[in-house]
Amino acid sequence: MVVKINPLLKTQQKQSNMKNWFKENKTTIIGISIGAIAGLLYWRFWGCTNGKCILKSNPYYMTVYGGLFGGLIINLFKKQST
Repeated sequence: MVVKINPLLKTQQKQSNMKNWFKENKTTIIGISIGAIAGLLYWRFWGCTNGKCILKSNPYYMTVYGGLFGGLIINLFKKQST
């Protein structure tokens, strides 16, 4: 016996799962975004211009590290669900 699964139902489930994931992690995503922007701005205005500083001289590194720290810091204030 072969059971066919409706492909539309599968896509609706995936969309529902993705919406739930975004709802649960909204504050972390916002923290990562703010941190990444802050890291890029830090590189732009205060970064190392001579290239001797490993992190501060590369805008990609500063954006990634800013996003990482932004996500970590915002999660310090997030309420834990029980």
